[in-house]
Amino acid sequence: MRFLEAVRMAFRTIRAQKLKSFFSLIGVLIGVTFLIAVVSIVEGMNRYMTERFVQTILGVNTFQYTTGGGQDFFAGGTAGWGGNGFTGHGAHILYARADLILAIGTGLNRHPLTTPPLPDGVRIIHATNDTRDLHKSYAAEVALLGDAKLTLSALADAVKDRLGGRLLNRSPAEEIATKREAWLAKWQPRLTSAEAPITPYRVIHEFTRVVDPAEAIVTHDSGSPREQLLPFYRATRPRGYLGWGKSHQLGTGLGLTIGAKVAAPEKFCVNFMGDAAFGMTGLDFETAVRCGVPICTIVLNNSAMAIEIPHMKLSHERYRSRDLGGSYANLARDLGGWSERVEDPSQVAEAILRARRQTEEGRACLLEFVTSQETAFSRREV
Repeated sequence: MRFLEAVRMAFRTIRAQKLKSFFSLIGVLIGVTFLIAVVSIVEGMNRYMTERFVQTILGVNTFQYTTGGGQDFFAGGTAGWGGNGFTGHGAHILYARADLILAIGTGLNRHPLTTPPLPDGVRIIHATNDTRDLHKSYAAEVALLGDAKLTLSALADAVKDRLGGRLLNRSPAEEIATKREAWLAKWQPRLTSAEAPITPYRVIHEFTRVVDPAEAIVTHDSGSPREQLLPFYRATRPRGYLGWGKSHQLGTGLGLTIGAKVAAPEKFCVNFMGDAAFGMTGLDFETAVRCGVPICTIVLNNSAMAIEIPHMKLSHERYRSRDLGGSYANLARDLGGWSERVEDPSQVAEAILRARRQTEEGRACLLEFVTSQETAFSRREV
Protein backbone atom coordinates (compact mmCIF):
# COMPACT_ATOMS: atom_id res chain seq x y z
CA MET A 1 0.00 0.00 0.00
CA ARG A 2 2.80 2.40 0.85
CA PHE A 3 4.43 1.87 -2.53
CA LEU A 4 1.17 2.36 -4.46
CA GLU A 5 0.35 5.48 -2.49
CA ALA A 6 3.81 6.88 -3.22
CA VAL A 7 3.25 6.25 -6.95
CA ARG A 8 -0.12 8.00 -6.84
CA MET A 9 1.40 10.98 -5.03
CA ALA A 10 4.17 11.20 -7.62
CA PHE A 11 1.70 11.31 -10.51
CA ARG A 12 -0.44 13.89 -8.73
CA THR A 13 2.65 16.07 -8.24
CA ILE A 14 3.63 15.75 -11.91
CA ARG A 15 0.14 16.73 -13.07
CA ALA A 16 0.03 19.68 -10.70
CA GLN A 17 3.48 20.98 -11.74
CA LYS A 18 3.75 20.08 -15.42
CA LEU A 19 6.26 22.79 -16.38
CA LYS A 20 8.59 22.08 -13.46
CA SER A 21 8.38 18.35 -14.13
CA PHE A 22 9.17 18.91 -17.81
CA PHE A 23 12.28 20.95 -17.08
CA SER A 24 13.41 18.43 -14.45
CA LEU A 25 13.08 15.64 -17.02
CA ILE A 26 15.03 17.67 -19.59
CA GLY A 27 17.76 18.28 -17.01
CA VAL A 28 18.05 14.56 -16.25
CA LEU A 29 18.18 13.67 -19.95
CA ILE A 30 20.87 16.28 -20.64
CA GLY A 31 22.90 15.12 -17.63
CA VAL A 32 22.74 11.44 -18.60
CA THR A 33 23.54 12.22 -22.25
CA PHE A 34 26.52 14.35 -21.22
CA LEU A 35 27.80 11.62 -18.90
CA ILE A 36 27.52 8.99 -21.63
CA ALA A 37 29.31 11.29 -24.09
CA VAL A 38 32.17 12.01 -21.68
CA VAL A 39 32.63 8.33 -20.81
CA SER A 40 32.60 7.41 -24.52
CA ILE A 41 35.19 10.07 -25.34
CA VAL A 42 37.46 8.97 -22.50
CA GLU A 43 37.15 5.31 -23.48
CA GLY A 44 37.85 6.17 -27.13
CA MET A 45 40.93 8.21 -26.25
CA ASN A 46 42.19 5.43 -24.01
CA ARG A 47 41.67 2.83 -26.76
CA TYR A 48 43.40 5.06 -29.31
CA MET A 49 46.35 5.62 -27.00
CA THR A 50 46.72 2.00 -26.02
CA GLU A 51 46.39 0.52 -29.52
CA ARG A 52 48.54 3.11 -31.27
CA PHE A 53 51.24 3.10 -28.64
CA VAL A 54 51.32 -0.65 -28.18
CA GLN A 55 51.34 -1.49 -31.88
CA THR A 56 53.94 1.10 -32.89
CA ILE A 57 56.38 1.49 -30.02
CA LEU A 58 55.82 -1.37 -27.64
CA GLY A 59 56.30 -3.97 -30.34
CA VAL A 60 59.93 -2.96 -30.78
CA ASN A 61 61.77 -5.36 -28.49
CA THR A 62 60.37 -3.78 -25.33
CA PHE A 63 59.32 -4.82 -21.87
CA GLN A 64 56.58 -2.80 -20.18
CA TYR A 65 56.32 -2.07 -16.46
CA THR A 66 54.12 0.23 -14.45
CA THR A 67 54.14 1.85 -11.05
CA GLY A 68 51.81 0.41 -8.45
CA GLY A 69 49.25 3.11 -9.19
CA GLY A 70 49.33 2.61 -12.95
CA GLN A 71 49.43 -1.11 -13.39
CA ASP A 72 46.09 -1.31 -15.16
CA PHE A 73 47.18 0.92 -18.08
CA PHE A 74 48.60 -1.92 -20.17
CA ALA A 75 46.12 -4.21 -18.41
CA GLY A 76 48.21 -7.29 -19.06
CA GLY A 77 47.25 -7.02 -22.70
CA THR A 78 50.64 -6.83 -24.41
CA ALA A 79 53.19 -9.54 -24.94
CA GLY A 80 55.89 -7.50 -23.26
CA TRP A 81 54.01 -6.64 -20.09
CA GLY A 82 56.16 -7.52 -17.09
CA GLY A 83 53.92 -6.42 -14.23
CA ASN A 84 54.35 -3.50 -11.90
CA GLY A 85 58.11 -3.80 -11.54
CA PHE A 86 57.89 -5.03 -7.94
CA THR A 87 57.09 -8.66 -8.67
CA GLY A 88 59.82 -11.26 -8.85
CA HIS A 89 59.75 -11.93 -12.59
CA GLY A 90 59.19 -8.27 -13.49
CA ALA A 91 61.96 -6.89 -11.33
CA HIS A 92 64.40 -9.55 -12.55
CA ILE A 93 63.99 -8.51 -16.19
CA LEU A 94 64.00 -4.82 -15.28
CA TYR A 95 67.39 -5.12 -13.61
CA ALA A 96 68.94 -7.80 -15.83
CA ARG A 97 67.86 -6.61 -19.27
CA ALA A 98 66.93 -2.91 -19.32
CA ASP A 99 69.31 -0.72 -21.34
CA LEU A 100 66.82 2.13 -21.93
CA ILE A 101 63.75 3.21 -19.97
CA LEU A 102 60.94 5.30 -21.46
CA ALA A 103 58.99 6.72 -18.51
CA ILE A 104 55.50 8.02 -19.32
CA GLY A 105 53.04 9.75 -17.00
CA THR A 106 55.13 9.22 -13.89
CA GLY A 107 57.19 11.57 -11.76
CA LEU A 108 59.71 8.76 -11.16
CA ASN A 109 59.64 9.62 -7.48
CA ARG A 110 61.94 7.55 -5.31
CA HIS A 111 59.29 5.91 -3.16
CA PRO A 112 59.34 2.32 -1.90
CA LEU A 113 55.56 1.85 -2.13
CA THR A 114 54.72 3.17 -5.57
CA THR A 115 57.62 3.39 -8.00
CA PRO A 116 60.09 0.57 -8.71
CA PRO A 117 63.66 1.82 -8.22
CA LEU A 118 65.50 2.02 -11.54
CA PRO A 119 68.82 0.28 -12.24
CA ASP A 120 71.98 2.34 -11.84
CA GLY A 121 73.37 3.81 -15.03
CA VAL A 122 70.36 3.03 -17.24
CA ARG A 123 69.52 5.54 -19.98
CA ILE A 124 66.20 7.33 -19.43
CA ILE A 125 63.72 9.09 -21.70
CA HIS A 126 61.22 10.90 -19.47
CA ALA A 127 57.86 12.05 -20.89
CA THR A 128 55.84 14.23 -18.51
CA ASN A 129 53.69 17.36 -18.49
CA ASP A 130 55.28 18.83 -15.35
CA THR A 131 58.76 20.36 -15.39
CA ARG A 132 59.11 19.58 -11.69
CA ASP A 133 59.28 15.87 -12.49
CA LEU A 134 62.32 16.18 -14.75
CA HIS A 135 65.70 15.24 -13.29
CA LYS A 136 64.16 15.16 -9.81
CA SER A 137 65.06 11.62 -8.83
CA TYR A 138 66.86 10.41 -11.95
CA ALA A 139 68.79 12.27 -14.62
CA ALA A 140 66.99 11.94 -17.96
CA GLU A 141 69.04 11.72 -21.12
CA VAL A 142 66.04 12.96 -23.12
CA ALA A 143 63.15 14.97 -21.65
CA LEU A 144 59.80 15.12 -23.49
CA LEU A 145 57.61 17.83 -21.99
CA GLY A 146 53.98 17.92 -23.09
CA ASP A 147 50.57 16.29 -23.18
CA ALA A 148 50.93 12.51 -23.04
CA LYS A 149 48.69 11.79 -26.04
CA LEU A 150 50.40 14.35 -28.30
CA THR A 151 53.87 13.37 -27.14
CA LEU A 152 53.31 9.65 -27.66
CA SER A 153 51.62 10.19 -31.01
CA ALA A 154 54.65 12.15 -32.24
CA LEU A 155 57.00 9.54 -30.79
CA ALA A 156 55.08 6.74 -32.50
CA ASP A 157 55.34 8.54 -35.85
CA ALA A 158 59.08 9.05 -35.33
CA VAL A 159 59.63 5.36 -34.54
CA LYS A 160 57.65 4.27 -37.61
CA ASP A 161 59.67 6.64 -39.79
CA ARG A 162 62.95 5.46 -38.30
CA LEU A 163 62.08 1.81 -38.87
CA GLY A 164 60.83 2.45 -42.40
CA GLY A 165 57.84 0.19 -41.91
CA ARG A 166 59.88 -2.71 -40.54
CA LEU A 167 58.92 -4.52 -37.34
CA LEU A 168 61.75 -6.06 -35.38
CA ASN A 169 60.99 -9.70 -34.68
CA ARG A 170 62.38 -9.84 -31.18
CA SER A 171 59.32 -10.39 -29.03
CA PRO A 172 59.95 -10.66 -25.27
CA ALA A 173 56.79 -12.69 -24.72
CA GLU A 174 58.49 -16.06 -24.34
CA GLU A 175 61.11 -14.78 -21.91
CA ILE A 176 58.52 -13.00 -19.78
CA ALA A 177 56.24 -16.05 -19.76
CA THR A 178 59.13 -18.28 -18.67
CA LYS A 179 60.13 -15.95 -15.84
CA ARG A 180 56.54 -15.55 -14.72
CA GLU A 181 55.93 -19.29 -14.64
CA ALA A 182 59.03 -19.85 -12.52
CA TRP A 183 58.00 -17.06 -10.16
CA LEU A 184 54.43 -18.38 -9.84
CA ALA A 185 55.72 -21.91 -9.21
CA LYS A 186 57.65 -20.61 -6.23
CA TRP A 187 54.50 -19.03 -4.80
CA GLN A 188 52.12 -21.84 -5.70
CA PRO A 189 52.30 -23.53 -2.26
CA ARG A 190 51.01 -20.35 -0.64
CA LEU A 191 48.47 -19.59 -3.37
CA THR A 192 46.87 -23.03 -3.05
CA SER A 193 47.56 -23.72 0.62
CA ALA A 194 44.90 -25.63 2.56
CA GLU A 195 46.21 -24.46 5.93
CA ALA A 196 44.05 -22.82 8.56
CA PRO A 197 44.03 -20.00 9.42
CA ILE A 198 43.75 -19.30 5.71
CA THR A 199 46.75 -17.75 4.02
CA PRO A 200 45.74 -14.43 2.42
CA TYR A 201 47.37 -15.62 -0.80
CA ARG A 202 44.79 -18.42 -1.01
CA VAL A 203 42.02 -15.81 -0.81
CA ILE A 204 43.61 -13.77 -3.60
CA HIS A 205 44.20 -16.87 -5.72
CA GLU A 206 40.59 -18.03 -5.40
CA PHE A 207 39.33 -14.55 -6.19
CA THR A 208 41.34 -14.38 -9.42
CA ARG A 209 40.14 -17.89 -10.29
CA VAL A 210 36.39 -17.23 -10.00
CA VAL A 211 36.10 -13.52 -10.89
CA ASP A 212 36.64 -12.32 -14.45
CA PRO A 213 38.78 -9.16 -14.14
CA ALA A 214 37.00 -7.70 -17.17
CA GLU A 215 33.86 -7.56 -15.04
CA ALA A 216 35.44 -6.15 -11.90
CA ILE A 217 37.09 -3.08 -10.40
CA VAL A 218 39.47 -4.02 -7.61
CA THR A 219 41.62 -2.11 -5.16
CA HIS A 220 43.88 -2.91 -2.25
CA ASP A 221 44.47 -1.06 0.99
CA SER A 222 47.59 0.10 2.77
CA GLY A 223 49.81 -2.43 4.47
CA SER A 224 49.76 -6.16 3.88
CA PRO A 225 46.79 -6.26 1.42
CA ARG A 226 48.66 -3.96 -0.96
CA GLU A 227 51.84 -6.05 -0.78
CA GLN A 228 49.91 -9.29 -1.29
CA LEU A 229 47.48 -8.23 -4.02
CA LEU A 230 49.65 -6.06 -6.31
CA PRO A 231 51.89 -8.85 -7.65
CA PHE A 232 49.17 -11.40 -8.31
CA TYR A 233 46.11 -9.53 -9.56
CA ARG A 234 46.13 -8.83 -13.30
CA ALA A 235 43.62 -6.34 -14.65
CA THR A 236 42.52 -6.89 -18.25
CA ARG A 237 40.78 -3.54 -18.76
CA PRO A 238 41.98 0.02 -18.15
CA ARG A 239 40.74 1.28 -14.79
CA GLY A 240 40.00 -2.29 -13.74
CA TYR A 241 42.46 -1.91 -10.87
CA LEU A 242 42.75 1.16 -8.63
CA GLY A 243 46.35 1.26 -7.48
CA TRP A 244 47.46 3.82 -4.90
CA GLY A 245 49.93 4.36 -2.10
CA LYS A 246 52.31 6.98 -0.71
CA SER A 247 50.63 8.97 2.07
CA HIS A 248 47.10 7.59 1.83
CA GLN A 249 45.69 6.44 5.15
CA LEU A 250 44.56 2.99 6.12
CA GLY A 251 41.01 2.42 4.87
CA THR A 252 41.22 4.56 1.72
CA GLY A 253 40.24 1.60 -0.45
CA LEU A 254 36.72 1.46 1.01
CA GLY A 255 35.86 4.96 -0.17
CA LEU A 256 37.49 4.35 -3.55
CA THR A 257 35.35 1.27 -4.06
CA ILE A 258 32.14 3.11 -3.19
CA GLY A 259 33.06 5.75 -5.77
CA ALA A 260 33.94 3.10 -8.36
CA LYS A 261 30.57 1.40 -7.94
CA VAL A 262 28.71 4.70 -8.33
CA ALA A 263 30.69 5.41 -11.51
CA ALA A 264 30.43 1.88 -12.92
CA PRO A 265 27.35 0.18 -11.40
CA GLU A 266 27.64 -2.76 -13.81
CA LYS A 267 31.02 -3.79 -12.35
CA PHE A 268 31.74 -6.06 -9.40
CA CYS A 269 33.57 -3.51 -7.22
CA VAL A 270 35.77 -5.01 -4.50
CA ASN A 271 38.22 -3.64 -1.96
CA PHE A 272 40.66 -5.82 -0.05
CA MET A 273 41.51 -4.47 3.39
CA GLY A 274 43.07 -5.67 6.60
CA ASP A 275 41.51 -5.54 10.05
CA ALA A 276 43.59 -2.48 10.98
CA ALA A 277 42.27 -0.63 7.91
CA PHE A 278 38.71 -1.60 8.81
CA GLY A 279 39.34 -0.19 12.27
CA MET A 280 40.11 3.18 10.68
CA THR A 281 37.19 3.58 8.25
CA GLY A 282 35.05 0.46 8.52
CA LEU A 283 31.91 2.29 9.65
CA ASP A 284 31.75 3.85 6.20
CA PHE A 285 30.48 0.44 5.11
CA GLU A 286 27.18 1.75 6.49
CA THR A 287 27.39 4.57 3.94
CA ALA A 288 27.33 1.98 1.15
CA VAL A 289 24.36 0.25 2.80
CA ARG A 290 22.39 3.44 3.41
CA CYS A 291 23.04 4.85 -0.07
CA GLY A 292 22.29 1.58 -1.84
CA VAL A 293 25.80 1.13 -3.26
CA PRO A 294 26.33 -2.66 -3.53
CA ILE A 295 30.09 -3.00 -3.06
CA CYS A 296 31.98 -6.01 -1.78
CA THR A 297 34.50 -5.46 1.02
CA ILE A 298 36.91 -8.30 1.74
CA VAL A 299 38.50 -8.11 5.18
CA LEU A 300 41.63 -10.22 5.68
CA ASN A 301 41.41 -10.64 9.44
CA ASN A 302 44.67 -11.88 10.94
CA SER A 303 44.02 -10.25 14.35
CA ALA A 304 47.23 -8.27 14.08
CA MET A 305 49.21 -5.62 12.22
CA ALA A 306 51.44 -8.33 10.77
CA ILE A 307 53.35 -6.02 8.44
CA GLU A 308 54.58 -4.13 11.53
CA ILE A 309 56.12 -7.19 13.21
CA PRO A 310 59.71 -6.05 12.45
CA HIS A 311 58.97 -2.45 13.48
CA MET A 312 56.93 -2.68 16.68
CA LYS A 313 58.86 -5.23 18.71
CA LEU A 314 59.31 -3.23 21.90
CA SER A 315 55.82 -1.69 21.99
CA HIS A 316 54.25 -5.05 21.29
CA GLU A 317 56.33 -6.74 23.96
CA ARG A 318 55.23 -4.18 26.54
CA TYR A 319 51.69 -3.28 25.44
CA ARG A 320 50.60 -5.87 22.82
CA SER A 321 50.29 -2.92 20.42
CA ARG A 322 50.06 -5.05 17.27
CA ASP A 323 47.10 -7.09 18.46
CA LEU A 324 43.64 -6.45 17.02
CA GLY A 325 40.27 -8.05 17.60
CA GLY A 326 36.67 -8.07 16.47
CA SER A 327 34.04 -9.86 14.42
CA TYR A 328 33.73 -7.71 11.33
CA ALA A 329 31.09 -9.88 9.68
CA ASN A 330 28.79 -9.36 12.66
CA LEU A 331 29.42 -5.63 12.59
CA ALA A 332 28.63 -5.42 8.86
CA ARG A 333 25.41 -7.32 9.43
CA ASP A 334 24.43 -4.96 12.24
CA LEU A 335 25.09 -2.04 9.87
CA GLY A 336 22.51 -3.48 7.49
CA GLY A 337 24.70 -5.28 4.96
CA TRP A 338 25.10 -8.91 3.95
CA SER A 339 28.13 -10.62 5.46
CA GLU A 340 29.84 -13.92 5.98
CA ARG A 341 32.79 -15.08 8.09
CA VAL A 342 34.96 -17.76 6.46
CA GLU A 343 37.50 -19.93 8.27
CA ASP A 344 37.66 -22.96 5.95
CA PRO A 345 39.97 -22.47 2.92
CA SER A 346 37.84 -24.83 0.83
CA GLN A 347 34.92 -22.38 1.16
CA VAL A 348 36.75 -19.28 -0.06
CA ALA A 349 35.67 -19.44 -3.71
CA GLU A 350 32.03 -20.21 -2.95
CA ALA A 351 31.87 -17.40 -0.42
CA ILE A 352 33.15 -14.93 -3.03
CA LEU A 353 30.52 -16.10 -5.51
CA ARG A 354 27.77 -15.83 -2.89
CA ALA A 355 28.85 -12.28 -2.11
CA ARG A 356 28.85 -11.38 -5.78
CA ARG A 357 25.31 -12.65 -6.19
CA GLN A 358 24.25 -10.49 -3.26
CA THR A 359 25.79 -7.39 -4.84
CA GLU A 360 23.92 -8.18 -8.04
CA GLU A 361 20.73 -8.11 -5.96
CA GLY A 362 21.67 -4.64 -4.70
CA ARG A 363 23.16 -5.39 -1.28
CA ALA A 364 26.48 -4.14 0.10
CA CYS A 365 28.51 -7.15 1.20
CA LEU A 366 31.40 -7.89 3.53
CA LEU A 367 33.43 -11.08 3.54
CA GLU A 368 35.61 -11.68 6.59
CA PHE A 369 38.33 -14.25 6.00
CA VAL A 370 40.21 -15.43 9.09
CA THR A 371 43.80 -15.45 7.84
CA SER A 372 47.30 -16.18 9.03
CA GLN A 373 49.81 -13.48 9.93
CA GLU A 374 51.60 -13.70 6.58
CA THR A 375 54.81 -11.68 6.31
CA ALA A 376 56.26 -13.00 3.04
CA PHE A 377 55.94 -10.53 0.17
CA SER A 378 57.09 -10.97 -3.43
CA ARG A 379 58.28 -7.38 -3.79
CA ARG A 380 60.57 -7.63 -0.79
CA GLU A 381 62.43 -10.57 -2.24
CA VAL A 382 63.93 -8.44 -5.00
